[in-house]
Amino acid sequence: RGRGAPMAARSGVTLGDLDDFISPSQACVKPIRADPKRSTARIQLEDDPGAPAPGQAVAQISLSDCLACSGCVTSAETVLITAQSAGELRARLEARDHDVVVTVSPAARASLAAHYGVDPATAQLRLRSALRRLGCAEVLDCGAAADLSLCEAAAEFVAHLRASGAPHRAPGPRQPLLCAACPGVVCFLEKQHGWLLPRLSAVRSPQQVMGALVRRWLEPRAPRPVYHAAVMPCFDKKLEAARADFAGPGPEPGRPGRRDVDCVLSTQEVAELLEAQGLSLGDDPGLGEEGVSEEAWPGTGPAAAALNNLDPAQGAFRAPPGGSGGWAEFLFRVAAQEVFGRPLGEEAVPWVQGRNADWREATLPGPDGAPALRVAVTHGFRNIQNVVRRAKAGTLPYDYVELMACPGGCLNGGGQARVQGGDVRAGRARLEAVKEAHRGDAGGAVLGWPDPAGDARLRAFYGPGGLFQGGPLSPAARALLHTQYHAVQDEEMAGPAVATPALAVNW
Repeated sequence: RGRGAPMAARSGVTLGDLDDFISPSQACVKPIRADPKRSTARIQLEDDPGAPAPGQAVAQISLSDCLACSGCVTSAETVLITAQSAGELRARLEARDHDVVVTVSPAARASLAAHYGVDPATAQLRLRSALRRLGCAEVLDCGAAADLSLCEAAAEFVAHLRASGAPHRAPGPRQPLLCAACPGVVCFLEKQHGWLLPRLSAVRSPQQVMGALVRRWLEPRAPRPVYHAAVMPCFDKKLEAARADFAGPGPEPGRPGRRDVDCVLSTQEVAELLEAQGLSLGDDPGLGEEGVSEEAWPGTGPAAAALNNLDPAQGAFRAPPGGSGGWAEFLFRVAAQEVFGRPLGEEAVPWVQGRNADWREATLPGPDGAPALRVAVTHGFRNIQNVVRRAKAGTLPYDYVELMACPGGCLNGGGQARVQGGDVRAGRARLEAVKEAHRGDAGGAVLGWPDPAGDARLRAFYGPGGLFQGGPLSPAARALLHTQYHAVQDEEMAGPAVATPALAVNW
């Protein structure tokens, strides 16, 4: 995968430290018409490709091209697209024809906090202040979106368990529900293992739930059209935002309209954007002084504030434990109570490390001592491949598997702010600092789960007249909080010209 690739704002494909390939694809499968006498091309990776030679054009690749390809798949495809860059965000700000709204994920916020040596709440508030100086209308936490995603996923999982016969089931292999919050995993399965798509959770990731909230909750209250940018820890999130499934109806039947998320920036891109503007979240005391109570966006203040998971009493932003959304643990807790009548309360989930540090599992024993409920968390494509192989063999013992492409999960995403010039030891120290920031070891963050019964925001969203009225899995919720997946088939070209599987690439 392209971890550590330079983030210059240019179109093209950048391959960085190729340390986590699923498998080097032998050929990109986008077919081309080729001369049968010259059907093989060789790719050579150089440290610095530099400028194109005279007469050569820079290769261009669109998001659609990448999503339509079923060839090479990596855990963090660093495809630098002109339409999703800091330069495009600056252009939108300079045009002043939209209200620019930026939403920040908990993992990205923790990375910024570690990068600038501040706590997560300070990082969020100073980022809000800095981006508003640049012309943004508002900068929001993704808290409400994460809560809604977890509530939908829990309801979906409970229905899945009951459909399988739980709580009264015979022991043996399961047909697990697979977490689909990681776009790297989704692309991998769509391109390589389409037979597994029916097992993917249909719930949208928090990024795309936030897109639905911004587009359908905030924009109707805004004085101008909204341009929505998201700050995420991973480059694959750019590809997720570009999916046609996450766009409104277009002007013509069959053509998608505006995307729910117009632009995704990695945490590193945001740090570089701030640096280019002479701004720092660490040593500018003037940033963030206004807090979050200031009316920054006419007509939208209360609606925008409702999307933040800010606890005023603690001065901290709430995020799910785990660093990658907390899917498996939250679903384990809900299912233990609602399906098996075993509420855990404050009791810790009994996690046990699996075959390596990026694999762990938890088991709820039944009355006879046999496993009644089992979930697993697997990070990194090596583990994901093992899950796929065991699923194909029918030997998976889990009811739910949380899959994340990046080793270490989202806190270690390929787009997180980097240690400049640091060695492996410095990188590991930074990751530990990011984990500490996410946990709120120095304040500014608190870990916790959504409370559908006690959270007035969630009751309003799911209640009568709400955006998702009818509750989790209702038709309104399915329309805006769920999605679908598409197996990508190798394309064939008809006609007398030779169709090659794009290039017979030799790595």
